[in-house]
Amino acid sequence: MKIVLLSGQGLQCDIVYGYLNRRFNITAVVIDDTYKKKQSRIGKVKKRISKYGYIKVFLQLCFTKVCVPILKYESRNRRKKLLKKVTLRKPKHHGNLYRAKDINSEHTLSFVNKNNPDLIIVHGTSIINENFLKNISCPIINFHIGITQKYRGIHGGYWSLHHGDTSNFGTTIHFVDTGIDTGKIIVQKRIKKSKKDNFCTYPILQTIKALGCFDIAIKKIFSKKHKKYQVVASSASRYYSQPTITQYLYKRLLFDVR
Repeated sequence: MKIVLLSGQGLQCDIVYGYLNRRFNITAVVIDDTYKKKQSRIGKVKKRISKYGYIKVFLQLCFTKVCVPILKYESRNRRKKLLKKVTLRKPKHHGNLYRAKDINSEHTLSFVNKNNPDLIIVHGTSIINENFLKNISCPIINFHIGITQKYRGIHGGYWSLHHGDTSNFGTTIHFVDTGIDTGKIIVQKRIKKSKKDNFCTYPILQTIKALGCFDIAIKKIFSKKHKKYQVVASSASRYYSQPTITQYLYKRLLFDVR
């Protein structure tokens, strides 16, 4: 079975690639470099401002620049302990690599199809558009750090705790469709955090504890057992982005949500 990985960059991507590369036939890797382009970064900020407003985006930036470095320092020992359990390997070191300036471009599509994959795994990239999906003949699945459809977007683990919903702290592998984290669910895993975890270790913990879900998902896909799963619309389904500094401090100081 030939697998093509569409990957972002960062620690969680290194964890996922390290696991997949040891257990499966990763024939090619596409690295999403979309947001390295200045116009893409500016466009992303403008889009966030148009959606959330200047004040919320400013408060999100305050959280990123002020709180996150402190939280990384606070959880440094926990982070080291978690990472001892896994093999880290950067996807950019794969022998058959394509760096995509646009993950949805015809060049990216051509590279993927040239490798004739049986399965495409997506993790940490920008949104895959409808045209890309229409021109791929194999299944495309996404590794989502959160429980869909309730916690779509980013930081699904944190937001479940923020809402006191500890039973939905976990990870999902689902098919990619034209929505954002709305595809048919293949497998989910609920996870328990420790008191030593915080915002910066939640995604690491969720990723490591759910790596075995790839084995389950791939087995289900090729045995067609995933067909019993259906997407159930939920009024609780919501797309989440970065918390603001005020949201984080309120929950941290009053409810000890770290």
